[in-house]
Amino acid sequence: MDITSGRTAEQRTAKGSCCGLFRLGSPVPAQLWKLTEREREVILLLGGAASNLRIAHRLGIGERTAKKHVSNILEKLGVGSRLEAALLAVDHHDLLCGGWCPSGNPP
Repeated sequence: MDITSGRTAEQRTAKGSCCGLFRLGSPVPAQLWKLTEREREVILLLGGAASNLRIAHRLGIGERTAKKHVSNILEKLGVGSRLEAALLAVDHHDLLCGGWCPSGNPP
């Protein structure tokens, strides 16, 4: 039981979320739809606090390529940091997941 909200962990997770991630409930930014499939994979990993090196290893790409993907994501979403992009990834996980989920759970 979470003493600040009086809710259990299960009550705080999103219903139907493939990974059970807590969702913040912000509106979906239109720019989210501009991300390529690869950028969606990268932002999902950002949502799990992955470094560029970790993203590179996970996706089988070079670290510089991972860094470029992150830069493209920040620019497309109009956010100033990896943290802002990661928060969007967590909040809109189900929309981004679409069959590929870094947690390994099916959507």
